[in-house]
Amino acid sequence: MSEYDDIESHTQPVPATTSFTGAIDRIAKGHIMRRQSWSDDETVIALNKDILSIYIPSTKVWHPLLVSLADMQGKDWVIGSPPRLV
Repeated sequence: MSEYDDIESHTQPVPATTSFTGAIDRIAKGHIMRRQSWSDDETVIALNKDILSIYIPSTKVWHPLLVSLADMQGKDWVIGSPPRLV
């Protein structure tokens, strides 16, 4: 057994990041996105009834997204996980 045989169990993949336009492109293809800089991993954005929306876990509600300049300039968008609705 070499020192590299068990490397996968000790490392986690680093998510690929994208720009806001990359995130919008992925959302249009059905993905859920989030920013790495957001403090809560469960806060995500996606299309909800064909409207760009943000899911806030504390309220368990989808809200229309008002995009900030920081969000538009952010390069830390990653694919998110579907929210736990229960």
